[in-house]
Amino acid sequence: MAEKLVINVSSEWLECLRNTQKNSNVADTLEKLKDIEIFLPADDKYMYSICVPADGTGDYMKLCEKPLIINVQYYSGEKMYKERFELPMKGINCLINTSNYVRMEQKKRDSLDEIGKQLEKIASET
Repeated sequence: MAEKLVINVSSEWLECLRNTQKNSNVADTLEKLKDIEIFLPADDKYMYSICVPADGTGDYMKLCEKPLIINVQYYSGEKMYKERFELPMKGINCLINTSNYVRMEQKKRDSLDEIGKQLEKIASET
């Protein structure tokens, strides 16, 4: 269990994020994490994903200008823990930049919409 969990994303990388066309407003959200104390139950996860569409904006290369550094601090019981994670963005575009992501998500939404229509039809026939 993590109490008083504070996540601090490096200001240098956040500046790179601010310079993107598609995700510039996400930088403000990530910056606010350092001012929030989070409670995280055991075996729970706190995830934040960044989608970088392969649309020719050059956003991915802007994110590669600086490594993503995240400092995490939390208490478990009476003991304080500090961890530092450094992720060089160059070369991991397969993790954050999938050209099929948007199409796959749209396909899922379309399928769910179709199921919803079929359920409405079945409900109206009974």
